[in-house]
Amino acid sequence: MKKRIFTLSVVSLLALVATGCSSDVKAKVNANDEDVIVTIKRDGEEITYTADDLFNDYLSTSAGASAAFSAVYDVLISTGVEGTQEMENSVNNSIADLQNNAKTNAATNGTSYKEEESNLLESAGAEDLDEYKSIQELNWKKNKFENNFYDQQMYDKKMNNETVDTSNGQYALSKEFIENENPYHVRHILIKTSSSGSSFLPEAETLSESEAIKLGNTIKNLASDSSTFGQVALDFSEDGSSENFGSLNELMGRSTSYVNEFKFAVFQYDAYLNKDVKDGSTSLDIPEKVDGVEETTENVLKNSMKLIPFSIADALIDNANITTLKDKENKGEDYKYDGKEKYYPRNYLFNQYFSNHGLNFIFRGKSGNTSRHFRSNEQVNTLFADFFTANSYTGDERDILCDEKGNPILVTRAGTGSGDSGYQGIHFIVIENSPLINENKATNGVYPSDYVYSSAEELKYYSVNVPKNSDDVTQDKRYVTFVDATQSDYDTRADEIKNAVKSYDSNVNFRLYEKIYDQLKASDKYAIKIKDEIEASINEYISSTRNKTQRSKETTYKDSWKTYIRQLVTQAQFANYKIDESIIIENFDVKESFNNIK
Repeated sequence: MKKRIFTLSVVSLLALVATGCSSDVKAKVNANDEDVIVTIKRDGEEITYTADDLFNDYLSTSAGASAAFSAVYDVLISTGVEGTQEMENSVNNSIADLQNNAKTNAATNGTSYKEEESNLLESAGAEDLDEYKSIQELNWKKNKFENNFYDQQMYDKKMNNETVDTSNGQYALSKEFIENENPYHVRHILIKTSSSGSSFLPEAETLSESEAIKLGNTIKNLASDSSTFGQVALDFSEDGSSENFGSLNELMGRSTSYVNEFKFAVFQYDAYLNKDVKDGSTSLDIPEKVDGVEETTENVLKNSMKLIPFSIADALIDNANITTLKDKENKGEDYKYDGKEKYYPRNYLFNQYFSNHGLNFIFRGKSGNTSRHFRSNEQVNTLFADFFTANSYTGDERDILCDEKGNPILVTRAGTGSGDSGYQGIHFIVIENSPLINENKATNGVYPSDYVYSSAEELKYYSVNVPKNSDDVTQDKRYVTFVDATQSDYDTRADEIKNAVKSYDSNVNFRLYEKIYDQLKASDKYAIKIKDEIEASINEYISSTRNKTQRSKETTYKDSWKTYIRQLVTQAQFANYKIDESIIIENFDVKESFNNIK
């Protein structure tokens, strides 16, 4: 690479230092003292800047330190990554493409070839073809080095009994991602509703007849012995993940920008209810208390948890189309309940049982449903058992709805945005894989009997290995292969893991810099010396940026919890503003299933 690429970036940034100075700025070169490069006259006083003065001023700014970092990184890459014939071919093809485009543009625009070539070079940041070639060579080397770096960071073996070796920085980025981001593999079903979701009043939300029927049928199919969660997602979910059997097409961690209700419903279950998780609230950094809220976070979450009886499914379906009053002729058109949607039986049922922005579970209730998808709450801890006992459910009727693997189905009311750019609805969620389970878990033969959850084992679950044939899939259930699929599907899921790991650290460019720098320093082939002031500035820039990013991530995460907890407290304050059930029964011809919700 030409030195000019580096010096131009430095000179251009040095120029920024003088930009803020006013009146009679004159640059001069003193042949007798090469350190003096700029003299500034201000109010009759002459101020002389040396090269070191300007350079130190430049390095002391964030923009200057950032530019120095980028420039030095480019030099390290250009020097430390060997060119190959593949690079030459790629660069020559890029030059040929630029020249062909210049010819085409000249013919189209009625201009000269030289003019169009100059325009294309300028847009590429080059003054001539030699510089363009240098830029292309640098870009190729960067891509080569960075791709090799990421390959070393991604665990790419099948799930097996081998020990994962993370020494010498191998898989370091993936390991940090798992330990700090707490990635979950979750699946969900979204049933959209036309309700606004903007009010916490328990009588404010409405849904259409078809939405009520679809919601009821979704619950019935989830409980059916002939259905799997994935199949119900494929048939009913109104979300892009439906084609992937409800899998969200990305890993969900602390920083994932899902609505709070969705993400924190999963975290709440694992932190306080899942008996297989130890110290979950600590692992997830859930605040013990939120400013301005008297109760602990645990109590707020526990008190917001609701039970939805399975019999609600038939009640929703049977009463979905009831909108007219009993004996309407005698009540008159001005009767206060006439034409008021919030009094429709389906909306009463929705607000009574589903319009809760906290965590909900569908339980067997006293409907007598004997589906194998209702499982004993022995799989969850005593907090959950106490919750059922406090609500007078002590026998089999308190069994909760699970998927075919025995994973409890979490239910929450959530939404975001408005109109075509948003949605409101009910989420049915299962945790396919939790990063917090510390005990052996070999449910229904999904995992080998000796499979133990740990950060090392999570690397295996999120391996980017793509199976070559069906035999590779049989005993290798992990994110990529959680359901049998096509080769293209496996490739897509592997890319989802790679993207999650890469984007976990927004400052991953610092890792790349440190990698190439350490690599060159350790090599006998190179002798590296970065000017002390530049190296100190770069190191300070890296350190401060990393700290700032980490503080920002932690603050955002904590603020999200605060918002969510306060939202649940507000919701609880409006909980008593419910429509009296007797009003619905007295004024509408509700079906028997409405009265038999148990």
